[in-house]
Amino acid sequence: MLQEGLGQALEQRRVAVQAQRMALAAREAALRDPLTGLTNRLGLERRAPVLLEHTAALGRIPWLVLIDVDWFKDVNDMAGHTAGDVVLQEVAHLLRRECRADDLICRWAGDEFVVLLVDGSEESRDAGPVVAERIRAAVHSHDWRLVLGQITKEPTVSIGVAAGPANLEHLFAAADIALYRAKRAGRNRVEIDRSRPAAESPTTG
Repeated sequence: MLQEGLGQALEQRRVAVQAQRMALAAREAALRDPLTGLTNRLGLERRAPVLLEHTAALGRIPWLVLIDVDWFKDVNDMAGHTAGDVVLQEVAHLLRRECRADDLICRWAGDEFVVLLVDGSEESRDAGPVVAERIRAAVHSHDWRLVLGQITKEPTVSIGVAAGPANLEHLFAAADIALYRAKRAGRNRVEIDRSRPAAESPTTG
């Protein structure tokens, strides 16, 4: 009887641990984009306040980099939605490669991505424009023929960059305005929020 009771207790414990693991996996999956494996919008919105508060406590200024894939509708129309999905996966791969270990990379929605730079180091003072230009150049120079074949318009990215205050909504709004300027100026370029006095000149591809 004692052995039987011990076996039942162990089985109950095993089931409870498995249920906890499944619940944790479900919570993590809810914060991740299934196509690219990046953090999704909900994940960014949940993590950003803590990261931004930490950056502000260190007296550093956070950067938000907002990325939009140029000609994405044309890719879908000419090469199909499966190819469009592969383009998004390739862009996600390039973002992981070009961003730093502490940067939070997110697929915001559709063909838009966000990178939040909040490591708080002195070297990060001008990191936003630097990382943004690395991303733009990587996408521009990427060999898309394996994915898309010979199409008229290969994907590039337009990027808006904004720094401070430590508020996700304000950062996103400022970066979105800069992104709109990048689109209007011809795409495949980086534009920086003009409200930041230390902002550098826009970078053109």
